[in-house]
Amino acid sequence: MQKKDLFQPAPIIFCLIIVCGPLRVIAADGSATNHFMESLQKGFSWQLRNLNFALLQNPADSDLNPDNLFEIPRHTLGLDLRPDFKLELSRLKLLYKPRLELRWEHWREGRQKGESESDSDLFVNEWQVQIEPLSNLFLSYGREDLQWGPAFLISPSNPFFTDNGRNHPKIEVAGADYGKLIWILGRRWTFSLIANLDEGRKKLYTDFRKTCAAKVDYLADTAYFSLNLAKPESDDPRLGGFASWNLSDAVLLYGEGSVNNDEVEALVGTSYTFTGGATLHFEYFYNGSGSRQKSLPLYFATLDEAAARESLWRKNYLFFQYYDHGLMDDWSFLLRGTVGLDDESGTLLAYGDYNIGNHVQLFATGTLYQGDRESEFGALLDYSMMVGVELFF
Repeated sequence: MQKKDLFQPAPIIFCLIIVCGPLRVIAADGSATNHFMESLQKGFSWQLRNLNFALLQNPADSDLNPDNLFEIPRHTLGLDLRPDFKLELSRLKLLYKPRLELRWEHWREGRQKGESESDSDLFVNEWQVQIEPLSNLFLSYGREDLQWGPAFLISPSNPFFTDNGRNHPKIEVAGADYGKLIWILGRRWTFSLIANLDEGRKKLYTDFRKTCAAKVDYLADTAYFSLNLAKPESDDPRLGGFASWNLSDAVLLYGEGSVNNDEVEALVGTSYTFTGGATLHFEYFYNGSGSRQKSLPLYFATLDEAAARESLWRKNYLFFQYYDHGLMDDWSFLLRGTVGLDDESGTLLAYGDYNIGNHVQLFATGTLYQGDRESEFGALLDYSMMVGVELFF
């Protein structure tokens, strides 16, 4: 069991505020103590989610994964405890999200064929300390899943990590460590300085590089614009941005991208919202750092740090998604597909959930992967299926 990630500054500061604050004011003023304790009681909140699932996967026998080189288990049983704690005072906000993961895995292919293994992991996926020294000026440091942009397939304008985790509806995206300064100027403008100082729990293809970025956001009446300039350690600056425009109540146009020297990443998309609330998305993504070469093992052997920020490896992609969260009040359904145009591989994901009251949700998700031995989406899995129940408290 891994416990070292639990010892972060956030819980220490949290305890100091909870314990030392009241002790200090008790000695000075009993009425101040009562007021402080009332503020703590009003500002403190928590919730607990318990995810229980069974996962069936069929590892692909491909050029990248011969004889299950990546040791992908065929069967997995999992239990995740995901408590979230938050304390909000007048100019202070603390966030702490510890996690407990229990796993049982069984292999039917590769070096571990016929073997089973149980494992547990205790860690902190996100934590944050945020202060507001001046009105609408926020300073923070912590571990978080930092996301932005309107795109669903990938977030190419994000200079830190482009994977938005939306291809795995029940799997949390690992957090990384950031320091941030955010200044909200009126209703329309926001300015941010962001430094990614550690990879946190991210699993990277290459060595981590510290990255600093300046970001400006503008909110118009029917549109939203954002521009950022980032400087990775030991690399040239990267300019990124996104824009979205509401043509009508039903139609949205958006684009997102970045450029680093001659390397361009660009995504364009549109969505249509039906009267009943369902939404249909279409996107095209061009990945200038990707490769059209057939050999994925060779591609990874020569992978540079710029390409490693992506979670897609080829150059041209088409994407669609249909999402309906209003089926008979308690049902939700998601269907999404991705096609890699360079090697003609693709994925098709279907997800559905059903809410039983306010505390129980049943869910199931299945993904088909299509492609030959040399293709991207046929490289690791032939299919995967997950069923489970999530409890909310």
